[in-house]
Amino acid sequence: MWRPSLIAIIGLAVFASTGFAESASSAVREANSLYLQGKYDEALRKYKNAQVESPADRRIMYNLGNAQYKLGQYASALSEYSNSALLEDSKARAQSHYNAGNALYRMGKLEDAVEQYLEALKNDPNDEDAKYNLEFVRQEMRRRMNEQQKRQQEQKDKEKKQQDQKQQGKEQHEKNDQQQQSDQQKDQSKQNSPSQQGTNGQQKPEQGKEQSQQNPSQTEQGEQAGGSEEKSQGQMSQGADQGSMSRENVQRWLDAVEAESANNMKDFLGKRQSGQVVATPKDW
Repeated sequence: MWRPSLIAIIGLAVFASTGFAESASSAVREANSLYLQGKYDEALRKYKNAQVESPADRRIMYNLGNAQYKLGQYASALSEYSNSALLEDSKARAQSHYNAGNALYRMGKLEDAVEQYLEALKNDPNDEDAKYNLEFVRQEMRRRMNEQQKRQQEQKDKEKKQQDQKQQGKEQHEKNDQQQQSDQQKDQSKQNSPSQQGTNGQQKPEQGKEQSQQNPSQTEQGEQAGGSEEKSQGQMSQGADQGSMSRENVQRWLDAVEAESANNMKDFLGKRQSGQVVATPKDW
C-alpha cells in the first residue's frame, strides 16, 4: 500500500526553506515543525501565510497539499499537487504525481490514480512506492470489477428467478382454470348425455306401464267412476229435458216411469239420456 507518512516526509525533505524570502522561509520552517508534530491544522495556516508572501512558489503549494491530505481534504490537496507537478525538477514532479495518485485513490477515482502513478514513474522510473501503489490500485480495480460483475450477475439471477416464479404461477393458474373448465364440460356432458336421457325418458313410461299392468282394477274403478259421472250428468239432462217438455208430455213421461219396474228403471233412464236434447222453449 501507499505510505502517507512517507509522502509527507519526502515533501518536507525536498522542499526546505532554503531560497525563500526571509518572512516566507520563517513561516515554512514553523509549518514544517508543526507538521512533523502532527499538528496539521496549525501547519496548514502557516503554509498559507507563507503562500501570501510567495504565491507563485510551487514548493509551498506542494507542502500545503501535504497538510490538506493529512486533514482529509483530498480535493484541495489534489489541486495543490497539480500545481506543484509543474516544477522543473523531475523528482519533485514525480513526488507531486505520486501524491496526486494517493489523493485520487482516497476519492475513489482509481483509473485517474493509475494515470498519476504512471506519470510519477515517467519522471522517476526508480520510484518503488509508485510501482507498489500502481500494482495495488490495479489489483483493487480488478477486485472491484469482479465484485461488480458478481453483484450484477446475482441481480440478474434474482430477477430471472422472480420472473420464473411469476411465470410458473401464471402457468399454474392457467392450468387450474383449464382443469376447472374441463371438469365443468365433463359434468355438463354427463347431464346432457343422450343415453342417460333415453334411459330417464324410458323409465317413466315403463313405470306407468307396470303400474297400469299391476293395477287393472284401478282403471276399471276409474271407468266405473266415469260411468257414474255420466249417469249423474244424464240425470241432470233428464231434469233439463223435463223442464223443456210440455205439461202433457211430462204427465205421459211420469206415467211411463211409474209403469216401469224398479229393475228396468236404470235401462229406461239410460235410453232417455242417449236421446236427442229437446230445445228449451221460450216459455211454457
